[in-house]
Amino acid sequence: MASVKQTLIRTTLALASTALTLVVIEGALRLLDWPAWEGDLRAGWRWMGPARQANQLGYRGQPIRISGGDRVVVLVGDSQVEATACPPESMPERRLEQHLRARDPRYRVFTLGSRSYGNDQEYLALREYFGRYRADAVVLWQTFNNDVWNNVFPTNWPEDGWMKPTFWLENGVLKGPNYQPGEVIRRPARTKIGAVLGRLFHPRKGLDTSWERHLPAPYRPLTRYEGPFVDDWDPSDPKNKMPTLRFENLENEKSHFAVGLYPRSERMQYGLDLTRKLLRSMSVLAGE
Repeated sequence: MASVKQTLIRTTLALASTALTLVVIEGALRLLDWPAWEGDLRAGWRWMGPARQANQLGYRGQPIRISGGDRVVVLVGDSQVEATACPPESMPERRLEQHLRARDPRYRVFTLGSRSYGNDQEYLALREYFGRYRADAVVLWQTFNNDVWNNVFPTNWPEDGWMKPTFWLENGVLKGPNYQPGEVIRRPARTKIGAVLGRLFHPRKGLDTSWERHLPAPYRPLTRYEGPFVDDWDPSDPKNKMPTLRFENLENEKSHFAVGLYPRSERMQYGLDLTRKLLRSMSVLAGE
């Protein structure tokens, strides 16, 4: 009986000590205000700038207002259509609209898409648009050197970047997405300790690697070469012409150079097939 009592006392003391330690750690983290509080972790993203520059679907662009006789063109793409380097009045949608309205004042042009979008998020944006509006034409701004791997991987560039809705192929059939746009993946922590643990065990850590297990083999480089070469790409060289080159992952083909590798790998062929399926889905959606 005494042994049971001693065990209970020890257990109670251990739990109380652990709880007190956690309270002290939580208090210290709150005093330091570290780490910063985070919001919901959601799948995908839209315009991240001033809200006044966003349309009703959350993309940078003029408000979507359509009258009965308007001829509507939807411009779909990534950073090319978002055009953060341009003031709103000089965005591609405005320039195209001005050009078309010079011939017919009924034309209206609206933007769907944001930075680093692949055809997967573009397709989902277009699907959402047609759930609320109409269009007479859809124009896709394809950025081929990154759209293919944007479609293949479940995160943005570089490795394990922003999480996004992603499709895949099963026996040549388009499947997915794994998440719906804006779907909550993880709620924010209510404690600083929880925030620390959330960073240590973030859902996107290692996500690219785990996704790769279901992908065909990537490109295999030459193991021997004796011809000329350049070395001005070295990130350690202050004269480096491409400071972001260190993020180009040629091992898994999450790279802007992947589409130029020869001979074409099984993974690139898969990416091209996936891209064609997504483009076909967009075409069917636009033609309905």
